[in-house]
Amino acid sequence: MTGAWPTFTNILGHTVLPVITLVLVTYAGWSRYQRASMLDVLNADYVRFARAKGLNPRRVLYVHALRNALIPVVTVVALDFRHHHRRGDHYRDRLRLERYGPVPVSGADRGRSVRTLPSCRRG
Repeated sequence: MTGAWPTFTNILGHTVLPVITLVLVTYAGWSRYQRASMLDVLNADYVRFARAKGLNPRRVLYVHALRNALIPVVTVVALDFRHHHRRGDHYRDRLRLERYGPVPVSGADRGRSVRTLPSCRRG
């Protein structure tokens, strides 16, 4: 295990820049979507009714409003997953980073045959 630490720091160093790039680009859009969703939910009847009942404002905000406002945001984030995978390939190519192992999804996206690991092959 002599070479484990330099290998780990090398992989970590090559991973940090693409991850920060992807996060900064997409976080602004998701936060604006979350804000719009929360503003819609705060005007809903069930939130106004909870306030009228005299519930704790923090409880109304987190239990009634935020839980319902997160539903469309989680959907958008889940649908963006494939887009982010492809964008990650783009940034990796632009930054000239090596890929750590085969990624079958990108091979299938480009119309090529999907490579499998030797342990996954039959026969």
